[in-house]
This record gives sequence, C-alpha cells and structure tokens, in this order.
Amino acid sequence: GSDAALTAHAGNSNAHGSVSALSAHASDPNAHHTPVFTKTYTSGENAMSAGGLITVSHGLGGVPKLVQVVAKCVSARAGYSPGDEIVVSNGSTNNSTGYGLAIRVTSSQIFVRQGSNSGVLIILNKSSGAVESAGTSSFKLIIKGYY
Repeated sequence: GSDAALTAHAGNSNAHGSVSALSAHASDPNAHHTPVFTKTYTSGENAMSAGGLITVSHGLGGVPKLVQVVAKCVSARAGYSPGDEIVVSNGSTNNSTGYGLAIRVTSSQIFVRQGSNSGVLIILNKSSGAVESAGTSSFKLIIKGYY
C-alpha cells in the first residue's frame, strides 16, 4: 500500500484555542492506516509570568497522548524575531534556579506551571547558542495537545 496522508479538518474554535480532527487518506482504497493522533488542540497565545499557572480546556475527549508547549516570540530577544517559535521541552527545568515548566494533563484540561524566576524559561540564543532568559514580555506560550 501507499503511505497515508493526514488531512486536518476544521474543528471547534474559541478564544482559548481550537480542536481539529485528523483522518487518514490513502491512494490505495484497500490500505488500512490508523493515524497515531486523531484530534489536535492548539491554544491561543498565553502570557508568561513568574510562578504563573496556565489552564486550558482542550476538548479532545480524553487525556492527550502528547502535549507540546511552544514559546512564540512577540518582541525581539536573544536573536529571535517576532513570529519565531521555540519548542519548549515538556517539564523543562533548570536545576533549582526557578526556570522551567511543569505540565500536567487530564481528560479535559492542560495545566502549565511556570518557573518562579522572573525570566520563567531559559532559552538558547538563536545565533550563538548562549544561555539567556526568555523574559516574560518577549514570548507567549502556545499549548498543543494531541489525542
């Protein structure tokens, strides 16, 4: 058979994010392909704040199989330009310095606890790789769930 192509279908959308259904289509009608994920959720942009908690209702119908947090640049910092996105590791922390994220999921919500340090996250400079603080005003967090 041939490889399946995943097609996103418009789903639920609100001010806090959107859910899309995924389906598998193959050029071989006898092929049976089951996508790993059948639904996705993408939140809107969330402000970063030291020690803050972001809570989003994902509407996926079960506990997400994968959660991803993206830091989207909204104001130039560390070599990044507005619109650049950095995938932040799940549960990313930096020793005992108060930088990082702790991510918890349920069948209806995703919770992202932000580090207590005023910079919230440690990032690498886009050009040099030097360690820098993300700050709270230069990036917004986007939460993605896959079910």
